[in-house]
Amino acid sequence: MEYTKPTLSDDCCILEEKHVPFRLDPAGYVLIRIAEDVKDGKHLEIGFCKNNSKNTIEVVTKGIDPEKIYRTFIKNIPALYPEHYSYIGDELRKAKVCMDNGTNYVQDD
Repeated sequence: MEYTKPTLSDDCCILEEKHVPFRLDPAGYVLIRIAEDVKDGKHLEIGFCKNNSKNTIEVVTKGIDPEKIYRTFIKNIPALYPEHYSYIGDELRKAKVCMDNGTNYVQDD
């Protein structure tokens, strides 16, 4: 297949970045960590908490591949705000780098 250099269409809309204020997702929030146990060794975990649960985890998705964890999570958790999914992907990647490098992971809030 021949490579074609990308070009902008005549009516291409260019969006500039802007600050978007944080909004609490009504479905809930996530807690991400690096965990270790005898059965699975070191792995990543993402826990889903409802907003009224005071950090009571309703669902845990775990594994070592951030993309597989992410896809499993979004398939099994109720609809979240789009920016929440982006945040989850970013945090899982960060946690994976920390796990691989043996450094501490701290989840952004």
